[in-house]
Amino acid sequence: MPRRFVIAVLLMLILVIPVGTYLYMQKTQSDMQKAANVSDFDLIFRYGVGAKNELNTHNGTYTKDMVIDPSITTDLSLTVEEKWQILQRVDEMDFFNLPSNFTMNPSMHISTQVDYYIRVQNGSQVKEISWSNNSLMESNIQSSLEQLVSYLTSVIQQKPEYKALPTPTAGYV
Repeated sequence: MPRRFVIAVLLMLILVIPVGTYLYMQKTQSDMQKAANVSDFDLIFRYGVGAKNELNTHNGTYTKDMVIDPSITTDLSLTVEEKWQILQRVDEMDFFNLPSNFTMNPSMHISTQVDYYIRVQNGSQVKEISWSNNSLMESNIQSSLEQLVSYLTSVIQQKPEYKALPTPTAGYV
């Protein structure tokens, strides 16, 4: 019985070690490729009333609008995986071919206008887009931008650096 057990363990090791090594190498290669793809990727994302909240991946900072108090800037960097996910979303929505800005909807009145600005640099490609929650745009473009904004804000809000920032003492109406 002990001999069969030893043989079974050896057979499992013979199978597990190469498979594990292969999977590890695949993940390492994938991670290296992602890192290379995002090495020339930078993003500036501004949002909120007056677009005063800002994520700047080039500087590795986040600025939070404190409404009546001065804004607070802290260090905040994105991981390679987070940058990769953003780049994938940007590619899927054909970001570099979207209009740069959108006209305001004169028939819509919004009490608190939320503004957005995104600047993406990927290698030599640079694109800036600005809009507000009062902008006229095609529904597919609006949906794509809303999904990108939702992803970006969720990434920011999950960061410990963001969570450590104080809550503003006032708000916008």
